[in-house]
Amino acid sequence: MVQEPSSPKPTSSRRTRAFAKTRWLHQSGGRDLGPYTPQEIIDLIQGGQLTHSNKVREVGQRRWHKVVEVKPFRDVIRALDAERKQKEKERELDRVETEVRTKRKAPVVGGLVTIVLIIGAVGYFAWNWIQGRQSFPPSNYTQLMWKDLELTEVPSRAYVAKPQPIQWADETVRMRQKRRTKPRMKTSLSLGKGKSNRSGVMTGSADDLEPKRANTTVQEMDFMAEGGRELTSGEVNRVVRQVTPQLVRCAQKQANRQTAFPGTTVRFTLKKSGSAGSIQIGKNGRRSSAFVQCVRGKLRNVRVEPFTGAERVISVPLKVGR
Repeated sequence: MVQEPSSPKPTSSRRTRAFAKTRWLHQSGGRDLGPYTPQEIIDLIQGGQLTHSNKVREVGQRRWHKVVEVKPFRDVIRALDAERKQKEKERELDRVETEVRTKRKAPVVGGLVTIVLIIGAVGYFAWNWIQGRQSFPPSNYTQLMWKDLELTEVPSRAYVAKPQPIQWADETVRMRQKRRTKPRMKTSLSLGKGKSNRSGVMTGSADDLEPKRANTTVQEMDFMAEGGRELTSGEVNRVVRQVTPQLVRCAQKQANRQTAFPGTTVRFTLKKSGSAGSIQIGKNGRRSSAFVQCVRGKLRNVRVEPFTGAERVISVPLKVGR
């Protein structure tokens, strides 16, 4: 009967067990730190806190040794050095492999770019050659458009059509207005101090303001002028949105004071300076000085950027709720 070889016994000697029971100190910043077990010293070495040049000393001994001089610690340092060198070697191999792949791809990428450029250049010249050889019949679209819409050429200066003869202005004048002398309307109010007209019978409708008379102003519009700015419809809408709630509050206060007040209409102009000009209030509203003063106070805050051209007239009908 053949006897099987026995398994080797663990290589644990008395010296190894004795080393595991030792305690060690190490120097850091001029101080002695510890005591540490051998495994804790090994952990510090693996963590990079201790290197081969650091000094350690066994508790109970006076002599200091470099970490690399103690055999168990030296084995750990050598293993770490071998592992670090292996990683550096692997990184170098990866770098070389990447360079080789890049060099292999460079001709392919360059060839593709060259082919794309050649195709683009050929297409560009072919398109120009085809366009140059094509001949299109002359189109009379522009002439037909002018004929159908009855358009005429606009000169550098044009005047608004008015019934009276036009007096040509000097070229240096960008805007000129001539007004006929006419009596001032009794319903016209200014932003300054003054008494309101309280005469007249209150109507049962908020539409109590006389229709706007036709403008008798001759306006010259110079299309070649520079530096002028026309008033836009957006600015007019913004002014209307700004003053309408304020004027409605004035009308509501008047309705609270006078139960028979049905509402009225407020009409004002936007001057070229950007502020509100003359104010017209309907029959129902101008009989109350409090309402007139409230309207003046609200319209005094109207501001837009200065503009050129004709003044804009804005009418705001005010209806009150019961």
